[in-house]
Amino acid sequence: MKIRKRQWSNKPGNHPAIRTNGSGPGLIRGLGTAVFLLMIQTEEKGMRGMSKNKRWLFGIGIAVVFILALVFIVRQAMHAAALSMALLFVLTNTARAAGFRERGMMREAKWMNLLAGFFGLLFIVLAVMLFI
Repeated sequence: MKIRKRQWSNKPGNHPAIRTNGSGPGLIRGLGTAVFLLMIQTEEKGMRGMSKNKRWLFGIGIAVVFILALVFIVRQAMHAAALSMALLFVLTNTARAAGFRERGMMREAKWMNLLAGFFGLLFIVLAVMLFI
């Protein structure tokens, strides 16, 4: 029996290290490879993105708004809960955009910024509707 070497095409998800069909160790190898490449990339770039203080502020803001949203949901103040959840989405998407930008994923960072802008607009509309 002749064993032939597999030829991989350039189609997305067809590389042996990042197989997406769930067969074999490709998915695990792909995640390990992605983490390793990310570590190398961040070491080379020197983490140019958000400073440590800014990350802490975003983290604390996200935690506070999350707890606020839970309090409003428990109190059944759904208008205020929707307002705080819109603010939560603005903060999380902005933080994710900064993380994507740090890793050099500009297209994903652009989408996260657009989503943050959409939820920011939604926050403003909800705030105007609530208080007027």
